[in-house]
Amino acid sequence: MAERVIRKRILIWISSFIVFVIVMVILGLLFVHTDFFADRVADVLGSYCFHGTDYKLEIGKIDGNLLGRLYIRNLIIRYRGDDFSYDVVRIEEINCRYDLISLLGKRHRMERLSLLRPHIWIKPGPSEINRMSVGGESFGKLFRFAVEELDVSKGQIICQGVNSADAVKDIKFEGSVTTRKDGFYVQMRDGSCNLITRKISINEMKGNVVWKKDKDKDIAGSNILFENYSVRTGSSKLIFNGKFNPGSMNIDIRVKSAPLDLKEAGYIFDFAAEETGRVNGVFDIRGENGTLNVKGVADGIIGGFALNDFNMDITVNDSIVRMNHFEGGINGAYVVGDGAYLIEDEKLLKISFNAENIDLSKGFYPGTRLPETDFTGKIGIKYYPRKNEVLFQ
Repeated sequence: MAERVIRKRILIWISSFIVFVIVMVILGLLFVHTDFFADRVADVLGSYCFHGTDYKLEIGKIDGNLLGRLYIRNLIIRYRGDDFSYDVVRIEEINCRYDLISLLGKRHRMERLSLLRPHIWIKPGPSEINRMSVGGESFGKLFRFAVEELDVSKGQIICQGVNSADAVKDIKFEGSVTTRKDGFYVQMRDGSCNLITRKISINEMKGNVVWKKDKDKDIAGSNILFENYSVRTGSSKLIFNGKFNPGSMNIDIRVKSAPLDLKEAGYIFDFAAEETGRVNGVFDIRGENGTLNVKGVADGIIGGFALNDFNMDITVNDSIVRMNHFEGGINGAYVVGDGAYLIEDEKLLKISFNAENIDLSKGFYPGTRLPETDFTGKIGIKYYPRKNEVLFQ
């Protein structure tokens, strides 16, 4: 009799425990779906990432299962300054898939993260400096995490300057993201976007990008490294290797074009390409303190001029483009020299060079038929594009 009573009580205790667990799970699931839970998560994450800043994190709603999959809707990172407020980041929907043990582990690994319609808006403050640093006091430790599959669709970025703005729409991204002690690592397997302001579409983006953290600087002032990062448009393909510092705007990048369409280059780099053509080559681009230097070797056609193994060393500073040195084949002739292009109202091009076997009939003066020649020696040229006037010296 006593054994029967004990067995009955044990069954009651086990049944009660199971019912308690079921009730707690149901309550937990219901609690996850409440606005209060979304607000508390936003407060905790916001305090960790943006403590001591003018940024606030807001979350509209959280659905799903805490043990392995969550759906987050209407996530907003809002800047609240003394002068005005605006949404720096707005994401319509976030889909997270993870193993809870791995997520709570040392590296905080997530299996998949999908972002639908993320919108990023960067605009200058009163000091005309873009607000790029959104990290709080603890953000400098570079929170460690890994996303094995990152998928972005229908994204948009607006970078607003003082007098103009750049807009990138229809951003698509497939890759992975990892943080380490020394930086932020992005591996892009596929990507595309439309540069609305520059009127060009990028059909393919692949390669590695590393935001390398400097020990003495915050993450916003550190270098961005490009490793075999390729960009393909309708008629051009460029491969980048090197580094860029968004804080100082210093650049040190090697670019391989295969090929580069001049009209598309004008759209991408925001300059008026008055000449047409395509070139293949490798170029070293270095810039600091407002001066840009380009060295490289090119083959192709520019404005009707055929280049063959053409070496160049060009410096751009303020309103002057200086050709420090050029050497190679042009329309079958061999030239060595230097020059300058004055970007003024008259747009004067001055060139001085030594030449061998120049035949003016081979397209040296487009649109005009000239007799066959065979010039060898030192030649000086002044060319006024607006007047379409050429002076030989």
